Amino acid sequence: MKLRRFLVFLFIILMAVSLKLPGVYNMLGLSTNIMDADAEVRSSEEFEAVIYDVIREVKDNIKIKIVRYDEKTYDANAVLKKILDEDAGLGFIAGCNSSVTTTLGKEAAVIELKLQYYYSGEKVAAMRRAADSKANDIINKIIKPGMSDYEKVLAVHDYVIKSSRYDRLNAESDTLPPEEHEAYGVLVEGIGVCDSYAKAVKLLLEKAGVQCMLVEGSKAGTTGQRPSEVDHAWNIVRIDGEYYHVDATWDDVSEERDSIELLYHYLNLSDEEMQKTHIWDKSRYPACTGTKYNYFIYSKLFAKDYAETLSMLVKAISDREEKLIIKISDYKSTKYNIEELIKKAAEKSRLKQGIGAKWIINESLGIVDIEFEY
Repeated sequence: MKLRRFLVFLFIILMAVSLKLPGVYNMLGLSTNIMDADAEVRSSEEFEAVIYDVIREVKDNIKIKIVRYDEKTYDANAVLKKILDEDAGLGFIAGCNSSVTTTLGKEAAVIELKLQYYYSGEKVAAMRRAADSKANDIINKIIKPGMSDYEKVLAVHDYVIKSSRYDRLNAESDTLPPEEHEAYGVLVEGIGVCDSYAKAVKLLLEKAGVQCMLVEGSKAGTTGQRPSEVDHAWNIVRIDGEYYHVDATWDDVSEERDSIELLYHYLNLSDEEMQKTHIWDKSRYPACTGTKYNYFIYSKLFAKDYAETLSMLVKAISDREEKLIIKISDYKSTKYNIEELIKKAAEKSRLKQGIGAKWIINESLGIVDIEFEY
């Protein structure tokens, strides 16, 4: 008799739950919302895929039922950041709030995710399409059949710098529009700040078939040990199985020199070189140990010591080159007097007329940029 009563009671409870009767849910300490989820996932991969679709479709709200939920595995904000770091074509997200609205013991939970965008869904979608279309046009223009990965990285580096400018005025006054933090700024409007440069480089290189990632860090302090308060972003690229740092923002000196001139100081640097001027969490990124494709080494503009530096200067002057940019491996201002080096090189080249020169030195990386006047 007791068994029969129990089975009848169980049947009533199950029917009530299936019909989502509030009184029964309240008695069990549950919420009817557990059945109202927009999606159900059973793994972290499925969870990430659902959130990715929400962002891609510019939705602002979703409820996700998670089977065997635990808060560490299903951290919505961490997943959101991962998605935005991996897909430079998304973005324009102003904020994200997530909350666990319902729990069902250890078996399941419902997370409600609310996203805020800087613009309307239609405008965000249109801006993303414009950036993607522009990126395709650029790749068709600058990437040629048979290019090596190094050549692709060089082409993208040069294009981004030549076609863009850093918005220092708005950056300093904290009045940057949202698009200048996205690939859209640099690619479509030709203006942005470091994260816009880095996202543009990533979007273009991935379309060109080169592995590229975003790096978050900061400018090293004067001691080279403490980070400054300036947040910064750049890229890591993979060439022939090795990783290198690329900072297109810091190679853009057009504003400083009032020209469209670009540098190659931060094209394909190792960790050892990059840490002289940048700070980042190395545990989050692959080790950059490659040196072969450093711009100066690959272009044979690298001198290992004083003798090689002098030899390269002699050749440049003998050939009446107007400019020489050279990276000196053991550069120290106390060891290398550039003015004296140029005089010695002029004498050895047997130049019959006088020579003038002006130069700029990147003390941290040992790069000397010389312009000759004959």
